[in-house]
Amino acid sequence: EVVLIDMRMKVPEPKRTPVIQQISRCPPRSLALFPTALDRSGFCVGSYESRVGVHFLPGPDGGGKSSVGSNDKWGEDFPFRCHKSKQPQGTATAERHFAVSALCFHPTSPSQIATAGTDGEAFLWDIKKRSKIGQLASCSSPPGASPTPSALPISSLSFSRTGKMLAYARSDDWTSGEELHSQLKSNPDLKDQVLVCEPSVSAT
Repeated sequence: EVVLIDMRMKVPEPKRTPVIQQISRCPPRSLALFPTALDRSGFCVGSYESRVGVHFLPGPDGGGKSSVGSNDKWGEDFPFRCHKSKQPQGTATAERHFAVSALCFHPTSPSQIATAGTDGEAFLWDIKKRSKIGQLASCSSPPGASPTPSALPISSLSFSRTGKMLAYARSDDWTSGEELHSQLKSNPDLKDQVLVCEPSVSAT
């Protein structure tokens, strides 16, 4: 569950909000409140299982179907998967799920949210249209190969005030355990990084 505290109250009271079942199976990893420019109140929560849950708060500005817009499902809680990949496993392939380590809404397009994962990739989504817009950052190492600097997990990301710049950090967040940590210690090129760029979306 997520605990929300309204700091505008003279005596703030924590309000516990359960997350949807697809997200509650694993502990939440990241959280982002809806921006005030969005026409509903709510939050997004990222899990260790490659999912993001979109949650609407109860009340006149929260959940419930909207009479405005083309998406008649807007206002209903829903999950979506965002950081997963298929990897060879013997003669078959297995789907691997990565934690959603960071979430950030776009400052000028309030329905768009960026997700960053321990797979070293970042994507941009439109939660109102329930669709992927594209990729913001990619991982250059194929599954099973030795990690390169751009293959490190993305631990955080944030847009500038205008949305014209994107900053994100790559670092070992221990989700891959001792194996990756040992490789990082033995390779001086694999260091924590903070990168700043003009966000460009590539199709995936």
